[in-house]
Parts: sequence; C-alpha cells; structure tokens
Amino acid sequence: MPLRDLILHNFGWKLLSLMLAVAIWLYVDATMPKTGTVKRNPVSGKSSINFHQKFPVMVMTEGGDPHVYTVEPDGVEVTLTGDPETISAISEADVQVLADLSRAPRPLGRADVTNEFVISVQVRTSFTDVTASADPPAVRIRQLLSGRAAPKLSDSKSKP
Repeated sequence: MPLRDLILHNFGWKLLSLMLAVAIWLYVDATMPKTGTVKRNPVSGKSSINFHQKFPVMVMTEGGDPHVYTVEPDGVEVTLTGDPETISAISEADVQVLADLSRAPRPLGRADVTNEFVISVQVRTSFTDVTASADPPAVRIRQLLSGRAAPKLSDSKSKP
C-alpha cells in the first residue's frame, strides 16, 4: 500500500480522532492545578518548589491606618525549600507574601514629601520546616491618600 493511500484511507476518522485528542489535552491542561516545578538537590537531599505564578503582596499596617497604598511590583515569585515530603504537600493556598509597614519609619506627613517605602517581603507558609525566598526580595510601597477615607465616587463629581 503506497504512503498516499495509507494517509488518505479513513482520513475523516483520523482527523476526528486528532481533533478529539487535542480537545481532551487542552481541557486537561486547563483544569489541572499548576503548583510549580519541584527540583531535588542530590547533595543535601532537600527539595525546592518554584511556583509558576506571582503571589500578590499584602500590606500589613497598624490598626486604624486610613491610608491607601500601592505596591510595585504587585506580585513576587516564591521559592520554597525543605524535605521532599513537605514540599510535595504544599500548594499555593499555603503561601502568603506580606510587607509589614508597621516597622517602616513614620512618614513626615508634609505635602512636599512623597511617603514611599522600600520594604522587604516576608513569605509565610503553614509549614514550619520550610525555607522561603521571594524574587524580588523587596517591594516599593507608595502612600496614595492621607486623611480619613477615600472620597466616594458621587462626591468627586462636579455639580452644575
């Protein structure tokens, strides 16, 4: 049987099976959780996981702080290192990235001074025997508003 006949024989069924295989692969790929890449160090026996996403940075302030802040960059990449059993049990829900503004120097509160901080981020997990690192290790935090609260949208419109 020539190669041309081998390809064209039942071509409709072959095309349908190829399309079905691609559709199943795309569905499985989209629905599987993407935790990260796990690597094992053969010398130390430790494993590390590098997540394939950026974690948002949560800003911690003192209670009653009325200011609004922006964070640059808005997310950091996280790498966790520990025992292989522990690393295999970690998911994205176990990781938090925090920037603690309560340790920052007090802003001057003058209109001519930008209240901007460079704060080291802290990576917290629910596992105690895991070492965590973030890239970048620090974020820039800017104070947007000072005062009691942000104006409501209806208050900012000019009245005729």
